Amino acid sequence: MNKLLEYQNEIIDYFNSDIQQLSVIQSVAPRFIVEAPAGYGKTKVLINKVVYDLLCNKPKNHEKVLMITFSINSTSKMKQDIEKEISCLPDNLKKRIKRKVKITNYHGLARLILRKYGVEFSEKLLRMEELDVIDDEVAIGNYLVSKEDKMVVGKYNEAVKTAKAVFIHNNIEEYNNVIINQLLPNNYITHNGIITLTIQLLKENNELLVFYQQLFTNIVVDEFQDSNHLNLMLLELLLTNEKVKLQIYGDHLQRIYGFIGTVPNLFDIFSEKYDCKYYKLQTNYRFKDNREMLMIDNKVRSVASNAYNKLDKTHSEYIKYHETHQEEVHDIVSRLKKGIEENSQRNFAVLVPQRGQDVDVLINELKYQDITFYNALNIDVNHKDYRLFHEICASEFQKHFMSSVKIIKSEINKWFQKVEYRLASTEIDIDTKSSFLKLFKAFVNSIVVNSTYRKLTQKEKTEYILEVLLEHELSRYLSAIKDDIQILTIHSSKGLEWDEVFLMDMEEGKLPSWRGMCIDCDYKENCKIELNEDNEMVFIEQLSVFYVGVTRARERVNISASKKCARNFNKNISCLFDVLNIKPKNQIQE
Repeated sequence: MNKLLEYQNEIIDYFNSDIQQLSVIQSVAPRFIVEAPAGYGKTKVLINKVVYDLLCNKPKNHEKVLMITFSINSTSKMKQDIEKEISCLPDNLKKRIKRKVKITNYHGLARLILRKYGVEFSEKLLRMEELDVIDDEVAIGNYLVSKEDKMVVGKYNEAVKTAKAVFIHNNIEEYNNVIINQLLPNNYITHNGIITLTIQLLKENNELLVFYQQLFTNIVVDEFQDSNHLNLMLLELLLTNEKVKLQIYGDHLQRIYGFIGTVPNLFDIFSEKYDCKYYKLQTNYRFKDNREMLMIDNKVRSVASNAYNKLDKTHSEYIKYHETHQEEVHDIVSRLKKGIEENSQRNFAVLVPQRGQDVDVLINELKYQDITFYNALNIDVNHKDYRLFHEICASEFQKHFMSSVKIIKSEINKWFQKVEYRLASTEIDIDTKSSFLKLFKAFVNSIVVNSTYRKLTQKEKTEYILEVLLEHELSRYLSAIKDDIQILTIHSSKGLEWDEVFLMDMEEGKLPSWRGMCIDCDYKENCKIELNEDNEMVFIEQLSVFYVGVTRARERVNISASKKCARNFNKNISCLFDVLNIKPKNQIQE
């Protein structure tokens, strides 16, 4: 007992210098929310809070902590982080903590339940790894599905993407009937269907729901801002038992996936609905010694908390406003070259609001100067080619490894060759194929040396790889690409980090985007934004995209815009900087 107390005190001592972090660690609130921006120590607090509670014998007996992340990669990283934090503990205590924690994502949890109890819908669910997981769009195009059922799937998919809560709740059984009667008999299940079937199963079987509520008495959710209504329905079923404790971590300002159904104002909704205690981490440890980065971070968060805050004017050396787009590109390329020459161990990313002719100029210049880079602009998680590539990888994996073939290097090479052959027969352009295959190879190479992966059984390794492919998560492994420079969209960069980041094309029509804000703006020529209740939420969404780009940098962000785009049209610098009241030191016009 004294030893346990000693370990608890070590955790307290570590966080003693940060009162907000310490408050979370010592919290006895049954349900609480931690608002934790990037660089504020969220992961360290989350992991240590779980360990601290387990050292205090919470939860007890057979009960477990359910930790929910939003990707397979994050799940693996969280397991590594826990192992690292408990590495100094005695072996018996380490084993107890590992046994008491279940780390997964929403789809992983749903698969776990369906594999055991989904037989009520279909025996096919007992062998989920043999099913082809498809998107709703693919199901709609499937000749096996009737016209009426295609309409059911299409409307439900649109409701999920546009966060129509009432429709999602009211039509879940009709949607599930299509899966049960049309898709499962033909060895298909939709991505959404994995969760919708689990929701219906728990709703219709109270005894089963109570079992999971008594098993997972402590639930920890990370990156909560990325939840959609299906995620919430599953989570809230478990929370119908008031004894189930809840810890939520995330940052509302990093909600940038609204276009695929993430729910706005989630922190406020859950805080009120479940009477959650609210904690805010307030120290930016990543940028605390970087005055410029800290200034940008503080200003963005100030405006996000109150869009009408009047901020003092600041001139930043991290922002450049160029005469022409070509000048902007030359400046970026020269700084990239210099950075690599000075330190070959550093990595860089060029992040853009969207693909187009402007970023093509940069790509051509890098090629002309023979500078190696990875073009991740093709890694668009919503594009049909990206999804098709995952389906090819998953299909060939199932064919090759489901017959008890061991996942070893020689067999992985055979799998890769089959994927390459299948990909060659598609209409995907050659550059995109090259990007896909390089990412695929980087993913495989990264997991085989991953300590958590290597400890898995053969069956667990199979499930791990298959889940990454079925959930279209190869983009989460962009950090495994060894090239010094990567070029990608801001949306694709979420969850990744580089030493130095270049935010390019910070101009009207790009950020804010034309469809997002500019199309409805009255100031077409001078980009003078006037915030009001009609555009405030859209503005914050656009600001969030900018903030995600800034916080991908571990050390420095370089922000640039130009007066003329690649097609020589006049462009204004983004109105975001007017609201933030940040001016480039070299700004041509005030």
